[in-house]
Amino acid sequence: MNREIAQRLAETVAWCSRRARAEAAGSSTRSLAVRPPVMGLPNSQPLDRLLLPGEAKAAVEFVCEARRRELARLEIPVTPVGSDLAGGRILLTTIDTDLCGAATEPSNGYYDLSDLPGWDTWFLHTETDSRWGAIFCWVPAGLVELAQRGMDVIPFVSVAWALYVEL
Repeated sequence: MNREIAQRLAETVAWCSRRARAEAAGSSTRSLAVRPPVMGLPNSQPLDRLLLPGEAKAAVEFVCEARRRELARLEIPVTPVGSDLAGGRILLTTIDTDLCGAATEPSNGYYDLSDLPGWDTWFLHTETDSRWGAIFCWVPAGLVELAQRGMDVIPFVSVAWALYVEL
């Protein structure tokens, strides 16, 4: 993992470790301070926009830059993350989902109605065979079971656990 990705992961851990709560998995992983503009659009428009070339990457970049500013402003320390991923797991979403909302309730809101994980947890966008790529998220230990419950009911594979992360 290159230095910038490792730094982004460490910042995500520092941010989410203080905020994410299982009893409010949706709201505690969707801070207004780091919300990408696309996620403020009404109804299905965020998903429609994220599927446009370059939009998902721009959204992840926005989250990472805003989170970095907020961590500095709030003087929250950021420490390197080891291979234990601070007790959490890495999840990826390929964004190509439906609007069924099946995962929202079982995940206690960690996944929204478009099956997208809370943006506070986003730290990386990568190119894939699809034109919109994939978003990688760090799921705090306290939300792993909820994320899995949501994953189990999504009608097709649009989210998965990353099985290998090189630190």
